[in-house]
Amino acid sequence: MKTNVLFSLLLAVSIAFVIGCPGTPEDPPNPTPATQPKPEPKSVSWQSQVAGEYPGIISNAGEEFTSKTTFKVEADRISGTYEMDVNGMQYTGELSKFTIVGECKFKCRWRNNEDRQGNFSGTFSADLSSFQGKWDPDDEDGDGDWNGKKKQKEPTTPGAAAPAASWQSKVAGEYPGIISNAGEEYPSKTVFKVEADKLSGTYELDVNGMQYAGKLSKFSIVSDRKFKCRWRDDQDREGNLSGTFAADLSGFEGKWDSDDEEGDGDWKGKKNQ
Repeated sequence: MKTNVLFSLLLAVSIAFVIGCPGTPEDPPNPTPATQPKPEPKSVSWQSQVAGEYPGIISNAGEEFTSKTTFKVEADRISGTYEMDVNGMQYTGELSKFTIVGECKFKCRWRNNEDRQGNFSGTFSADLSSFQGKWDPDDEDGDGDWNGKKKQKEPTTPGAAAPAASWQSKVAGEYPGIISNAGEEYPSKTVFKVEADKLSGTYELDVNGMQYAGKLSKFSIVSDRKFKCRWRDDQDREGNLSGTFAADLSGFEGKWDSDDEEGDGDWKGKKNQ
């Protein structure tokens, strides 16, 4: 009898090991981490890509004048400047208060160095290589086209020679000489200054013991070694000066006239070495 009870107990224990004990939890499966979606790349706005110089034209009353419009971009905000040559007269100005009105379209305000101002609206091409626009002034005197094509940066070639310096970068200095009026010659000193290839200047003139001084501004380069500019003296008289530098840039010869038509003559100088 004891032998039968012991055998039954051993059989029960063996079966329990084979089929598993009831209530024993199974090992949980290893969780597989979910795949996180990659963030989409942030798109670049068109206005962030338009910075640069755009040589072109600005027209007024059917006439076209050469210009250079420069757009600047900071944190997707556009600003700008421009230069314009009107028959040898140089004008500069600023572009501000830009508004984006559509894809590649903008409106802004222009203001020149004579405090004239107005509106400018334009559209960039699909590849942002150029723009076309229209301008009008607040005083209703004039309007026209305003276009430009982006100046591409020239690739840098290792070992390539540096670009040759322009002639106007070499003319800074003092040029003693003469300014004539009605056939009479008076001693003078003309001083040319150069900054980033842009000319400016001053002059002094002795007329029978009377000293006059003035400024030269609004320079325009009309061809190799030739220039036009405006003069203004300390008596508020002003007019035009056009001149040509010598081949070796050691001197210049020119002609002047006045806005009030009282006087004209020669204007010459030889550089102090």
